[in-house]
Amino acid sequence: MRKLFGEYLVEKSIVNRTSLVEVLIEQAAALPSLAEIIYRNNLLSPDDLFNIFSYQVKNGVEFASAAKALGLWSDTLEKDIQNRLNKIRTPIGQLLVKRGLIDAKVLVDAFDDYIENVVKRDASEPVAGEETSGVGQLDFVPKQKG
Repeated sequence: MRKLFGEYLVEKSIVNRTSLVEVLIEQAAALPSLAEIIYRNNLLSPDDLFNIFSYQVKNGVEFASAAKALGLWSDTLEKDIQNRLNKIRTPIGQLLVKRGLIDAKVLVDAFDDYIENVVKRDASEPVAGEETSGVGQLDFVPKQKG
């Protein structure tokens, strides 16, 4: 499995693990819950959501596990949720710059190096069972202003 950009930043001592973890927690905390995404986008009915919540509380399991146990979770639903999350997730690079943990120029240079030395190398050496058609979640770099 390809090294993630955050791992690359830590490996190259561009950011430390603690800073990266703090940014990842901030990133995750800003995302809506699975239930909220499903409800707001009408991906399951309110009755289905009620049943999931009920199962979740009664069995002490997390939301997705409850939905799976009730036969309400599918690969299609999971992909749909992931696509929606990817669209609203604040890139870690943006959070690192915002917190002053990395300079935008350093981030862009590191990202270019990551693409050249990790992504392109991995793309030229496909691993059995891994998707190699895309570059993965590379939306970590802040957009360059014209």
